[in-house]
Amino acid sequence: MDQLSFDQGRKYPCDECEYQATKISHLNVHQQSVHQGRKYPCQECEYHSTTESNLTAHHRSVHLGETYPSQECEYTTGDKSSLIKHQKSIHHGTRYPCPECDYLAGTERNLKSHFNRIHNEKRFLSQECDNKAKTKPQLSTNNESVHKGRKYTCNECDYQTNKISHLDVHHQVVHQGRKYPCPDCEYQATTKSNLTVHYQSVHQGKKYSCQECGYTAGDNSSVIKHQQSIHQGIRYPCPECDYQATTKSSLTRHNQSIHIGRKYPCQECDYQATARGHLSTHYQSVHQGIKYPCLECDYEATRKDLLSSHHKIVHQGRKYSCELCGFQATYQSSITSHRQSVHQGLKYPCHQCDYQATQKSNIKRHIQTKHINKVEVELELTIDKSEIKLEQAFKQEVSS
Repeated sequence: MDQLSFDQGRKYPCDECEYQATKISHLNVHQQSVHQGRKYPCQECEYHSTTESNLTAHHRSVHLGETYPSQECEYTTGDKSSLIKHQKSIHHGTRYPCPECDYLAGTERNLKSHFNRIHNEKRFLSQECDNKAKTKPQLSTNNESVHKGRKYTCNECDYQTNKISHLDVHHQVVHQGRKYPCPDCEYQATTKSNLTVHYQSVHQGKKYSCQECGYTAGDNSSVIKHQQSIHQGIRYPCPECDYQATTKSSLTRHNQSIHIGRKYPCQECDYQATARGHLSTHYQSVHQGIKYPCLECDYEATRKDLLSSHHKIVHQGRKYSCELCGFQATYQSSITSHRQSVHQGLKYPCHQCDYQATQKSNIKRHIQTKHINKVEVELELTIDKSEIKLEQAFKQEVSS
């Protein structure tokens, strides 16, 4: 397959910005939507499209329920072009290699997005703050959501997002039950990009490695987040308390859970989760009894990632090492806690006494044992409790 070129071919530059199109029709659409503000609103929801064809596809897919099924698997989509891309990527194995790294994209669009996001040093500066966006849509989203406070609300639940595309995905996944099944296993993704990452990682063995340690991931974005969090020490501080998150999504989840009090209740019991993913894991494990058995011993995991960790730790003897002192642990989270407490001096203070812990789990245990009031525990504890609970349960299972 020929490698996609980013430099060859005629370009049509925009007179008002640095945008360059490969087709004159694309340039016209860009000028009308970006500089003239032309939109095509949906008459049945808040969706706005930049082209009439996209609006038609949205209406047929979301409001009329029209779908195009794959003849080779259970995949369905709302437009023919997505079906063709799915066939090429999943069933025909078509890939578009990045000229700068080992990344293989399933579509040309994904390759261009990857290239601009990872390898292109060009940034778009916000006029309102210090934000440096990698793409113009990201800059526009920042301005709309952060400085104008724009939110898109689901008309069937209380879900809110700052991107209309996220609202569409939410509606299709949560309220329409749309899934993207893997043709080689029982995995079902909520987005096409997640399915591609899963297929490349699990079935093709595609891995991305950190150049500074032995960390590996199935997608490049996870490696970037790892490098920013572990090696660059990037943190996202909470404006309401002393909590510092390692990712923006973790900060959002913390804010919704701790300061807004948002919970996701289970319909079968009194359990309340701080994230939808945790509620799904709870429901499948507790009420549906879904287990993932190890093929080499009697261990059964409640999640696929826990089974993978069990196999690597117990049967492969994998260890994680601190690059600063040689300390070894069986969990990456233990290395992170070690590095933060020993080498960075990070402490987790109790807001009701002078106690300071070196680990998140220790401050939780302290509050629960020394300050018994559970309401205060909910309000004072600025950590992701569900994640710690799952990790502790897994450690107990592995050691048993």
